[in-house]
Amino acid sequence: MRLTGLAHAGRCWPGPVRSIRPLGPNGPLCDHSFTWYNRPMFGVDDKELVAMEKALGQLNKVGIPIATRRTLNDTAKEARPLTQEAARQNMILRNKYTERSIRFRTTKERDIDRMETAIGSTEDYMERQEFGGTVRKRGKHGHPIPTTVASNEGRGVRPRRRPVTKSKRMSNINLGRKGRPNPKGMSPRQRAFVMLQMAKRAKQKFAFLNFPNSPGIFRIFGTKKKPKAEMVHSLKHKSVKTKRNPTISVGHERASLLIPGLWAANMAFQFKRLQQVVK
Repeated sequence: MRLTGLAHAGRCWPGPVRSIRPLGPNGPLCDHSFTWYNRPMFGVDDKELVAMEKALGQLNKVGIPIATRRTLNDTAKEARPLTQEAARQNMILRNKYTERSIRFRTTKERDIDRMETAIGSTEDYMERQEFGGTVRKRGKHGHPIPTTVASNEGRGVRPRRRPVTKSKRMSNINLGRKGRPNPKGMSPRQRAFVMLQMAKRAKQKFAFLNFPNSPGIFRIFGTKKKPKAEMVHSLKHKSVKTKRNPTISVGHERASLLIPGLWAANMAFQFKRLQQVVK
């Protein structure tokens, strides 16, 4: 700032005044001391102050909202890979389908109170994974649960780590015409074995066999005289309960730890722009 001297000489007061100088016999002496007379003694070139005030106002009006919006958007972007990592750690992922379902939403709002970003998944089962839930049967029998045979991993493998093959998905399985062997004196197990023989004679690849303790969809193989079957989808349980296993909230919490650093970086960028405006 540059200061310019604007010293102004005093004037002779027309009447009695209080003065630091003694009074003369004919009235007050002419007072030539410096005084504040309608204008200041020193003038200030306030162009830089006005520019600074304008820049600070611009920072408060535009800079801070921009920094806030960028911080929220950057946090949402960082949350996606962190959530995908949490999913790989907490879940058995048989393919990239679950990871690809994790999405984030940014904001374009200018009002800070309306700014909101989000991280989540497009799949319904991720909600049950996050908060827990129960899936109930839709038809007459239980809810289908794929076995390791459906994923070509073989019997006895636990847990299943591969996705169900295309030919063994429920939507692609054709059970053919349902027979109803129900002779008198036949036990449920005997009826299931008769159904197995009928399915093999009809050259069916799959059949529903209602064994007493393990009803389900079975793959039929073997010969007509000695048909065999292995379970592809179990229909034993009428409902399946999923325990709470959070993944999205874990990614959200990890991303929240990055907010102070992202905020500082975005505010530093706004201050840098402010310095350029002042200069």
